[in-house]
Amino acid sequence: MNNVPDFIMKGENSGFGNFVSTAGDINGDGFSDIIVGAPFLNNLGGAYVFYNLSNKPTLINPLNNSFNNYIPTIFNWSKFDSALFYILNVSTDSTFNIINIKDTIYHDTLKTLSGLQISTKYYWRVGVKDTSGKFYYSKTWNFKTISFQTIKLKVLIEGMYYPVFNQMTRSDTVKIYLRNSVSPYALIDSAKGIIDSISLSNTFTFNNTANGTYYLVVKHFNSIETWSKAGGETLTSNGSIYNYDFSTAFSQAYGNNLKKKGTKYCMFSGDVNQDGIIDAADMQLVDNDAFESLGGYVASDVNGDYFVDASDLFIIDNNAYISIIVVTP
Repeated sequence: MNNVPDFIMKGENSGFGNFVSTAGDINGDGFSDIIVGAPFLNNLGGAYVFYNLSNKPTLINPLNNSFNNYIPTIFNWSKFDSALFYILNVSTDSTFNIINIKDTIYHDTLKTLSGLQISTKYYWRVGVKDTSGKFYYSKTWNFKTISFQTIKLKVLIEGMYYPVFNQMTRSDTVKIYLRNSVSPYALIDSAKGIIDSISLSNTFTFNNTANGTYYLVVKHFNSIETWSKAGGETLTSNGSIYNYDFSTAFSQAYGNNLKKKGTKYCMFSGDVNQDGIIDAADMQLVDNDAFESLGGYVASDVNGDYFVDASDLFIIDNNAYISIIVVTP
């Protein structure tokens, strides 16, 4: 800006100065403004006029300064009627010198992105080019993606656990589900891992779980689904590992739904068809496989010795007799 006018405008009101110049983007609308000399003064700006767009894109989601945004993340902004296309910028840099994601969107005002990192602060804006050829950006908003939760889980499987050696016949796969602690106990996240036969545990990472209180639900392919104790567990993503041990007491499972073997507590084995109850239907499956001398990694091999026989039937028969079922809130 200098004191030489680029052009001169005169209005009907007396007293306005004659010096006029561009003054940059004073009002933050993305366009250069014009400053006019103040009334009866020289060389001092007193008024400006500007070109303003009231219908430029307005950001909607993710909300500004929000946190615990899930991945994939949905981006949404208002429609601009004369837009030829939009450009979505997402960056970890508030000045957008480095742009992590740049995507051109035609017509739509909604975009879902799955390539974001957990526990990360991002800045985002939307650019638009209109039919007159002008290009300009919305305001910049920021948000933070959800943090991960880490749980070290210890759980024993009845048929495979040998209390004399305090170990299982083999390591085996389980799925862990996190559910809300209030009805309807919505499923929030899940993880899959192998429970080690010696340590009887594994560490599971949940990438889409906000801080809160959840039930831990364990599923194994021939055992009864088992929920953690009443009330749920409070998880906080502060970088630490949350420990939960089903093996220490009946009360570690919802409804005390565990089987004691020696001094430890195990998931009930024998739900071969995974219908939530150990009954004659499971016994029939095992009986048929035993008759065929079936072996290998199969659901009817309840004790994990890779062979289906009377020892597997014995476990199921005992649990069917006491009507073992899934117990949930």
